[in-house]
Order: sequence, then C-alpha cells, then structure tokens
Amino acid sequence: MLGLVASAAALDLVVRANLSGDLRTVQGTVEVRDAGETAPRWIDPLARLTVPRDGRTRLWTLPAGPQPASVRWTRRADGVLDFVATLPRRNGDVGWSPDDGLRANGGWYPVPVDPDERPLRAHWDVTVVGPGLVVLNGVLAEPEPVLARARWTGDTDRLALAALPETGPYRATTVLSVPLLGRRGASPSATPPPDGRLTVVGRGTPPAGVLAGLREAAPAEDEADPVVIVVGHDDGRLAHAGPGVVYLSRRAFRTVPAFTRRWHRTAVRRARLAAGCLRCRDGSARDTRAALATLAAPEPRDTGLGRELVRGVDAVLSDPAIPAWADLRDRPWSREEDLGERLGAMQPAVAVARQLAALDPGIGAAVATALGNGTPLARAARDAGVPDDVVDAWWTPATPMNVLAVWNDAGVQIRREASEAAAPAVIPLVVDGAPRPWIARGDATTLELPGARRVQLDPDGAIAQDDRDDDRLPRAWSATVVGGLRSLDLDDGTFDAALQATVRHAGSTRRAVLATASHDAREHLSASVGALHGFGPLARPRERAWRATWSVGATWLADVPVSNDAVAAFGGMSLTRDTLGDRFLPLGGSVLGAAAQAGRTPDGSTAWWQLVATTSGVRPLHPRLALAGRLRGSVGAATLERRRLQLGGPRALRSLPQDAWFGDAVASSAVEARVRALRDASIPLGIGWLGEVHVSPGLEAGWGLRDGMPARVLGATAGLHASVDLAGLFPVRGGVTVAWPVLADGVDASAAQMAFEVDHAF
Repeated sequence: MLGLVASAAALDLVVRANLSGDLRTVQGTVEVRDAGETAPRWIDPLARLTVPRDGRTRLWTLPAGPQPASVRWTRRADGVLDFVATLPRRNGDVGWSPDDGLRANGGWYPVPVDPDERPLRAHWDVTVVGPGLVVLNGVLAEPEPVLARARWTGDTDRLALAALPETGPYRATTVLSVPLLGRRGASPSATPPPDGRLTVVGRGTPPAGVLAGLREAAPAEDEADPVVIVVGHDDGRLAHAGPGVVYLSRRAFRTVPAFTRRWHRTAVRRARLAAGCLRCRDGSARDTRAALATLAAPEPRDTGLGRELVRGVDAVLSDPAIPAWADLRDRPWSREEDLGERLGAMQPAVAVARQLAALDPGIGAAVATALGNGTPLARAARDAGVPDDVVDAWWTPATPMNVLAVWNDAGVQIRREASEAAAPAVIPLVVDGAPRPWIARGDATTLELPGARRVQLDPDGAIAQDDRDDDRLPRAWSATVVGGLRSLDLDDGTFDAALQATVRHAGSTRRAVLATASHDAREHLSASVGALHGFGPLARPRERAWRATWSVGATWLADVPVSNDAVAAFGGMSLTRDTLGDRFLPLGGSVLGAAAQAGRTPDGSTAWWQLVATTSGVRPLHPRLALAGRLRGSVGAATLERRRLQLGGPRALRSLPQDAWFGDAVASSAVEARVRALRDASIPLGIGWLGEVHVSPGLEAGWGLRDGMPARVLGATAGLHASVDLAGLFPVRGGVTVAWPVLADGVDASAAQMAFEVDHAF
C-alpha cells in the first residue's frame, strides 16, 4: 500500500481516558463508531520500543535501565475496547519520569494499523482527564478546579499526549505565551497574529537563551505553526514532533558560543513545522515536509577570520571522535528513532528528504506542496516523478554499505558494495563542484565518471555507509587534537600529562594515524607516532569492539646517570576489546586488553621490555549505582630501576606513590561503587553546565615481586568526579581520588595519596 490510501478518514473513533495520580498509567476506552467495510487491526505500540544496543544511547534513553511497558486491552460485547497503558521510565517522545511526568507521542492507546502495520488515519473525538497540566494534539488544559480535561477532535494518524505534574518541590510549572518575533521580515514591535503564538510548558521559566532560540527557530510567515512546546529531559534528540506538540529537550539552545545554535535552530524548526502541519496525511508526510523545508542550516554571517573560525569549530564538532553529541546536531541517522518512525516503518525523514532534493530541487518542492495538502508521501513522490522502486525502498530497512570512489584511467568510478541485498537508493554526488544524483540498484553496482577529478560521495550523509574512508577524491583528511593533565601527585610534585593528535580520512573512525606526546614521573618527554585499526562495521559500533594499535617513538628518560645516554627509542603494540561505549558511567560493558612495549638507548646502557594484560568491567546495580572492577598484571625487565614495573601510581595502586616500589612482576586489582549523587542535571556554571556528580568509594590490592622478594598492599580509595558540558557541546569529565594504604608488606608506605584525574581511572 505504501500510504496509497484514500484521503478521507475511514475510521471514526471515540477515546475517553483518565491519567493516574503519578501520571504513569493511562486507563480508558476506545469506541469504533464507523470502521467502514473492514474492522481495524490493533497493536500494542509500546511493544515496538527497543532497547538501544550501545551503552551511551542506553544511558541517554533508559536512565533506570530496561523498563516494563505495555498497552493491554479487552473487547466488550458491544465492541468497545477497555485499555490500560503503563509507560516506561524512559527519555524521548514516549516515556515517564517522576519530574517531567508523561510523554506519549502516539504510544498510550491501542493503535489501529493497516495491513502494512502503519497507523491508520482516523477521525478522533478524544477526551483525557488527569491531574496537573495535560496537552493533547496542541490543546492545553489546566486543572479546573481539581483535574485537567483536554478534548480534541479532528483527523490524524496519531494522538500526541503530555501530562506534567502539578506544582511541587523543585517542580514548579510555568506556562508562557511567547510572541514569535523571529519570523523573517518581522520587527520587534510587530504584533503577531493569533495563530502565531507559541505556548511553552515546562518546569520553571525557560531560560532567556531557550526563548531566544525558539524565536530564531520560528518558521516563515506563510508556515505559521501554533504548537505547544513541552520541555523535558532528553539527551538523545533535541526535539520530537507529534500533531500540534513538540517534545523539546532541555539541552536545546544550551550552547556557547551562540553561533552553534544554528544546528539547534534547524532541528527545532523541523519539529515545529512537522507538529504544525495538521493537514499532513500522517507522520511520514509531516516529517518529510518539515525536513524538505529545513535541509540547509543557515550560513554564519561572519566574514574573514570569523567565518574561518566558525568553519573550524564546525569541523571539530562534526568529527566522529565526538559521538556523544552527534545526535544533538542536525543529523539524518539518529541512533534512536522515535516511536512514530518505528510504527511508520520508514527510513528517517531527513534521509528521504535529501534523496528528493538530490534528484531535483523542483521534485522536493512539488512533494512538499502535495504533502501540505494532505497527499500521502508515496503518492506525492510518484506524482513528482520519483521512480517506484526508490519510493518502495523508503519503507525498507536501510542496508549498511560501502560507497567508494576509485581512480581509473578514464576518470573516476563509483562503486556501491553491500554485504546483503540492498534496496535502490538515491546517492547524492558532487562531481567537480556540480551536484549529481545517482540511483544505485543492485547489491554491487558501479557508475563511471569519465574525466572527473574531484568527487564527493553522499555529502549530506543520507546513506548508512559502513565506512566513509573512500568516499571522496582527492582524499580529505581530518585531524583532532585532545589532551591535558591525566593525574597530579601533590606529595611528590609529579604530574602525568599527554597530548594526542588523531589524523584520518574524513568521516572514518576505523583507521587512523596517531601522534602522541606525554610527560610523567619517569619521562621528561616522550613522543611517538603510530596507527590504529578498528575491526567491524562503522555503522554498528557495538559490533566494532576490537582495535589494534602500533607505535614507535623516542623518550627523554628521567633519573639517568650522566654517563649514560638519556634518550631511548621504543616501540609497542596493543590489542583491545572495548564494549563500554561510555567511559564515564557506562551501563554495562568491559575492556580486555593486552600490550607489549620495549625500548633501549643507542649506547645500550638502558633497555627494558614489558608485557601487560588488563581487564575491567562495569555492572549497573541501580539507576544511581554501578559497580566497577579492574584486574591488571604485568611482567618485564629493565636495566634501569625506574624503567621497571611500578606497583604504585594511577595505572596500578593509587594508594602508593609512583616511585614507592619497582619490580619485575606486578598484579593489582581494584573495585569501586560509583554512586550518581547528581544525575541528569543541567546546572549553569558560566560557559558550562554541570550534569553529573559521582561519589566512588572503593578498595584495591596489589602484589609485586622484585629479586625474589614479594610486596603486598591493601588500600582504600574515595573519589569525587563530575561531568560538565563545556559550551553545551563538549562533555568534560574530571575529579579527584584520595587513596591510602591500609596494610603494607614489603613497601614503605603510610601517607595518603591524592590524584587528579580527567576521568574515572577504569
């Protein structure tokens, strides 16, 4: 069917529902007054919610871990459905939280679907009664006098509901009407029309920056969208859209410097356009029309050095080395789709819109006009001249693939390679500066571009590629530089610092060249160059856990006798399996690694070798508690005392100084209980926002062997760490750990140690 159904609503439904006191449960009835010739089939929409696979997205989406959720119903003799919906504790457009109440973008009632399992458009007469503030498809109801009663009638495929708690401790709710002064051509003194007002619902008064951003994100005058903005907690996406309702993340417009707000403006404008198109046929039509209207973010107005600075910041923030914030930007492939996208079974609307625009700008404009008039997406696309197989492919799960640009004698050859059957797709190309679409069909297909010299494949990221290493000719390279203080020992006056530059083909996180410089208690300065290779598909990071590294370099050794050479050459390699996903507070996962390193001075006076094996893991016990552990063992030999293995220090026992003991074999273990004393916060701190505070009590134990004499240590640790979103974009972590030996045998140690860390030690 693919949406090719009659434009008139075939169903006439009446819904009456009541919200529980905690706003987590919805209980009600659905009456079918007119089902046409065929009775609808009903599904439980909450059964379509998925558990994200990667740890970071799980943390964003499910702060309390996987939650039970369901919509259950029974049919009376007269055909009326009695239903009970229990919402999960979940961030996003469908979920419940004790602070923000209920958000249910179509996921709170039995959903009628067509044979393709897409929600049916129907005529609805809906009444919802509950405590607090209730929003239903753009209708806002306040308690009068005790309960709020929201009623909405009209034609749609989805009922967007939100319910916020009444005022309480730290949960004051304010409703604002905000004039949309950001419209093009409007002056600050202009009086907006009645339908040009915006209602914002949230806890407390929205910050001035949020209100300014909402004004900047206002659509054009001919696209007025009287919608209700419901502000709540969501780390995974800036905004979700339902009919008449935008579910807005508190992180929206929380950026410094202000020019980075243009990414947020684009995402929020898209959501507002989608929410305001009440004539659109269904969710796929609303979202695609909005995406067509907001494909390109506004260019920065700065010129000269300012514009180059903006482009430089853009390049850094677009770097895949910062995946934590990719979903909060204007990206086509969010890692966590909303429920409407799952029920519609369509690929992300931004990717579809970019394919339409790549085929021809006129096609995109024609489709947008038709969607605004109520035409289904599939019909609008076919009427505009989009091939049938391309349209059908939009409702087919995207196949990860490689799209390669290869030099040949005639010019450039473009190849599409997929590991499984791939649906037809429009692949945008830019050939010698000119846009050119390519409709790729078949599992392995090629396109010849004779005489081409500069080719960029898929410039807007509309295709889910496995690897983007080879999608541009000539090759484009990107570089990321990170570093800083890793630890500081106040007692000994030593510090551990490192700076690393990562250079790779633009868009690739699988292969990279690494350049590192560091300093610690044993080395005045160490520098190395190396390479990294990750195994597995780029598009599915949970399946790309293994990575290998190689490096060679030189180091200026500390405490070397004057008669000896102080500069040594070294080399090393490592193999690591990492499934943590997030290194600050992952929801499960582990790290298993093995490494080898050797070095010597040219005169042969100093030489060393080391073999190291490490394993660490994190297990969540509660939304506020995780248990972390680490085991580490190493063997080695060295001609210089300080090149032997350390029993103390940040990579072994933190309760000992780094130079307390050196030997030929070392084993250590540590365990921490990481308590989230503050979580999911957004506390302004100048140019940053405090989000997490962790308290980490723990124990550690170590054993070492030197010249046949053992050493044993048992220590206690206590850590305090925080996560601050610098400029609203970069998560910066750090803290302090205090450790002291409880028992020590063979080691002279009694004083407590303090270490400053840029992250948890393991």
